[in-house]
Amino acid sequence: MYIVKGFKKNSGVVKETGKEWENYTLFCLKESKDEKVIGYEVHIAKVSTKVLQETFPNSAAIIDSHVNINYGVRTFGGAEKLFVESIDIID
Repeated sequence: MYIVKGFKKNSGVVKETGKEWENYTLFCLKESKDEKVIGYEVHIAKVSTKVLQETFPNSAAIIDSHVNINYGVRTFGGAEKLFVESIDIID
C-alpha cells in the first residue's frame, strides 16, 4: 500500500518522430518492511495520463489517498521495463 503525497505532470516531444508525450510522476510513501528503516520509504511511480485520469478524475482527490499500484512488464528497445497498469484506491 502506498500513500500518495504529490504528483507532477511531465511532457515532451520524441525527437525522432515529433510525437508529443505526457505522463505523471506520483510521489508516494510506503511503510517499510526493512527492519533497518524506521517509518516510511519513498516510492516514485511514472503513470500514464489515461491511468491517472481513470483512477482520479478529480486530481485534487489524489493527495493522501491510500492506493495499490499494479505493475506490468513491457519490452522497450529490447529491455523489459515495469509500467503502471492500474491503480486501486484503498481509501
